[in-house]
Amino acid sequence: MFNQAEVDSKDQHIWRNERSDLISRLRQLCNKNSIAFSIHTGNILANKKNVAFWPGDLLNPYEYYQELNKICSDKNAILFVLTDNFITFEDLEFVRFHSDPKLHFLFCSFTNDNKTNLNPSKLYNCFIQRVCSVRQSWFYFLYLRQLLDKGYVSFLLKQLRSYSELTGIDLFDFIHSKYELGNVPRFEEAYHLLRPMVPYCNFIENADLSHYIADSKYSLVLETYATDPATDRWFVGEKAIRALCFPAIPLLFMQTGTVEKLRTIGFEIDYHDQIDQLSWVDRQRCLLDLLENDAIDTSYKHNYNRAMHNRAIGSAGKHRFQNSDYFDEFITKVLEH
Repeated sequence: MFNQAEVDSKDQHIWRNERSDLISRLRQLCNKNSIAFSIHTGNILANKKNVAFWPGDLLNPYEYYQELNKICSDKNAILFVLTDNFITFEDLEFVRFHSDPKLHFLFCSFTNDNKTNLNPSKLYNCFIQRVCSVRQSWFYFLYLRQLLDKGYVSFLLKQLRSYSELTGIDLFDFIHSKYELGNVPRFEEAYHLLRPMVPYCNFIENADLSHYIADSKYSLVLETYATDPATDRWFVGEKAIRALCFPAIPLLFMQTGTVEKLRTIGFEIDYHDQIDQLSWVDRQRCLLDLLENDAIDTSYKHNYNRAMHNRAIGSAGKHRFQNSDYFDEFITKVLEH
C-alpha cells in the first residue's frame, strides 16, 4: 500500500488499538442484529439494513452518497453512515448520517506524566512523514526562511504506491517536476540544495515524538486535508490533536474552518481566529511568518493549562467510548427505521 515502512510514534499504537476495539464492538453488534457492516465504503448494501463506519479519514463528497441513495432505492435498502467527521450533510431518503466528532478524542493518548521542558532548546517541531507537493513546498519554505536548523524536522518521503512507486530522492524529483514547483520563486534553489539531504531527519528517531514536542516552543502541524476545499465535512488527524495536548504552542495547518469546529467539542486553541478562515496559501504564509518572527509570547502557565484542559476532555471522551452502551443509541436508530 505504501512505498516504505511507516515510522510510528508510540502513541499511535494506543489510539489504533482503541479504534480497533470500537470497530470490533460495532461489527459484533451489527452481526448480532443482522445488519450488514463495513468500514468506509467496503461491502455496503449487502443487506436491507447496512452500516458503514467511517473513522480516521475524510468522508467522500456528498455527491457520492447521493449516488448511493439511488442504489439503495433500487435495492430497497438503507445505509447508515457513522463517522467521526464534522459534517453538515442532510440525511437522504435511503442514506442517513450520524456524526460524533468527539471520536477525535481517541487521538488524546497522553497523561499529565509527559514531561515538558520549561526552556525548550528548539524553536519548533515539524514531522513530515507522508509527502505531497504542498508538504514539499513547506520543506522548501522552512529552508528558505532559515528555519530548518531551528527545529526538530523530518521529511521522510512516504506515500501511497497509488500516488507513485518511487521512493526517496526519486520521489522528491518526481514531485518537484510533476507539480512544477520550480516555477515558484526560489523553489528551484531550495530543490537543488535540499536534494542531497532527503530523506531528511535532524533528530534521532526513537518511536517517541513526545520528547521532541516537549522540547519545542511551537508545534507546526501539516494536516493531510489542509488544502481540501470542502465546506461540508472536516476531519482532523492525530498530529493536530497530539499538538493540542502539549504546552508547545500549536501552529495548525488544517482545512479552512477546522479550528472553529474543534472548539465546539471543547478544545482550547489560541491564535488561529483569523488564520482559520484564510485560503490555504495565505494560511501557510501566516503560519510561516509567526514561526519565523517567533511572534507569540505567552506564559508557560497559560500554555500548560490549555494542554491539560485538552488532555482532560480527551480522557473523558475516551471513557465514554469505552462504555459498553456507547453504540446503543445508534444501533437503536438503525433497528427502528
